[in-house]
Amino acid sequence: MANFLDISEIKCNKKLNSGSKKDDVTLVVNVDGRREPYDIHHYFNKGEKWKLAKRFPFTNDIKLRLIEDAPDENLSSGTTVGKQVSLQKATTKGDISFADKNANYTIRYSLDSSPKSPLSIAIDELSQRISDPINTQYYKKKKTFRKKHITIIYSHKWEELDAKKIFNKLSDVAMIAKSSSHTDFNYDSPVAKLSQEFDQTPTQFCVAAACAFSFAWRQPRRYIECCKSLLENGTYLTSSKRKTTKKEIRKQKAPKKADGSRMDHADWLLMSSLNMLVSKGGKTKKSWEIQNELIKEFLEDCLGYSQVKYISLYDEHSIPELFGHLYTAYAKGGVGYLDVFEKTVDPELPIEKIMEIRPTHTVTYIGPRSLSDENLFFIQHYGAVYGWGIPSKLHPRTILFNHYLYSGEINQTEFRVFGGMVGWPES
Repeated sequence: MANFLDISEIKCNKKLNSGSKKDDVTLVVNVDGRREPYDIHHYFNKGEKWKLAKRFPFTNDIKLRLIEDAPDENLSSGTTVGKQVSLQKATTKGDISFADKNANYTIRYSLDSSPKSPLSIAIDELSQRISDPINTQYYKKKKTFRKKHITIIYSHKWEELDAKKIFNKLSDVAMIAKSSSHTDFNYDSPVAKLSQEFDQTPTQFCVAAACAFSFAWRQPRRYIECCKSLLENGTYLTSSKRKTTKKEIRKQKAPKKADGSRMDHADWLLMSSLNMLVSKGGKTKKSWEIQNELIKEFLEDCLGYSQVKYISLYDEHSIPELFGHLYTAYAKGGVGYLDVFEKTVDPELPIEKIMEIRPTHTVTYIGPRSLSDENLFFIQHYGAVYGWGIPSKLHPRTILFNHYLYSGEINQTEFRVFGGMVGWPES
């Protein structure tokens, strides 16, 4: 069972800023203790009413905070108007006042309940958007229209992407994720099917692809809200920041693959947005240390995990310790990533030479085949699932794996693991 909050209007009764300067307002929504990635952000004049139709499903409680003039990189440094408001299970409607001596805002809301889960409610909303010609029509470009006496603006920020394709993909992912569980992995499990929905090809966005897959796997409803906010606003919120995509990225078409088809629109939407966190001056940094900083920020700021650490096989960490952490993250509902080198490294090389080699790829650890067989585990990689077998002979600092396809045949490509990042929610 879920409760949900509907916000239909925000009104500016008194501005914080004097003169003609508009108030820069962000409504921060925390659902069950975790900030929503959907960005409710608007510029207000005195007396202005902003009509919207935004629904937030929740289980226990929902908290609202109104912030003014907050810089993107530090939302907490903005000016909070009034006090944070907490709403709990109830069937009611009315107005919430955020007011102090400097500014005054009113939010119109309603609370209701549903026998469905928050994820099911999000899936229903996606289905409505897909099937309603008005909704899909007005995602083609920014327009204003009237429906049920409410003026809604759908602001599609990505000129070359098809909103309907994106909603269909989000719906497919959500339906698969809804049936996933933490049971033993097999090739027919929902997690295996979910992993096939995310493919970085033809980009080099391996870190962003790993993060996108784990987002949908572990927090599917928030994954949906993040993608919707990116599509409609070009932004999304983390625990402490607003991330804004670059206009030049939003103007690009999804890149072409070798067969002439284009990268999935929903994948391009999210992966290109996540990838910009490791970009500088328009050129992606190749440093694996910087990419691990992205993963750490993603785990802490997007997923809200408190237990985040990197286990390097170069820092006196053992192979059993690395895989113990990977399994702990998996069992606690978190995620783990492995840094790998995609070409065979001669195991007879001196250790100082091996240490000069740096990882070229990042993959997501999905889980062991079973608790009794930890030597065979699975990873998500280029939109597919592979089983990896740990050989009997291990190099003291790195591990060489054969990986197996669905048929069980050994793929001749071998990976070498250098370390891994793990994260899971606080118990």
